[in-house]
Amino acid sequence: DAIEQLEALMIRDGATAEREGLIGGRYKELMRTAKKAGRDKEVRRYRDCAIVHYERGMTLDLNEYFCASNLARLYRERKAPGDEARAQRALHVTSAACERALKRGSSDEWVRPTMLGVQFDLPDADKAEELVHEVMREACASWKRDTTITSLEESLVHVQDPAIQARLQAASAALRD
Repeated sequence: DAIEQLEALMIRDGATAEREGLIGGRYKELMRTAKKAGRDKEVRRYRDCAIVHYERGMTLDLNEYFCASNLARLYRERKAPGDEARAQRALHVTSAACERALKRGSSDEWVRPTMLGVQFDLPDADKAEELVHEVMREACASWKRDTTITSLEESLVHVQDPAIQARLQAASAALRD
């Protein structure tokens, strides 16, 4: 229902990165629910829909990092030809947009958690360990921290080096405390 309402809004008032991101996020939540229920066909369909909307949102505004920040994990889960290259491109877009926001003094409380997700996706344990302390210092609502942790845990399954994965798991655990 929320997706239908957002799509109707976009027909009436036009697409924006935020609107595409909201739709992508809703499909991502439907994907997670289907995954927990073991409904693989639905997982694939919802994942692909999330990718379509996040890609549209990223294309609409490269400075808005929300859409791009969700793509690397989704591409890596899908594993289609070219998806790893797409994941790397999305990570570069996300990183550049977050760095720009920080340099401009953005007060957006999602900038550092999003950059932390990028470090998990790369994976860069050194930078992740630095950023986790910055994220912990910033007071944020528990649901925001939980959302960040969920994303970080989804990134961990794609880390192949056991030593780096262990360090990133420790960083994620520190964020929980």
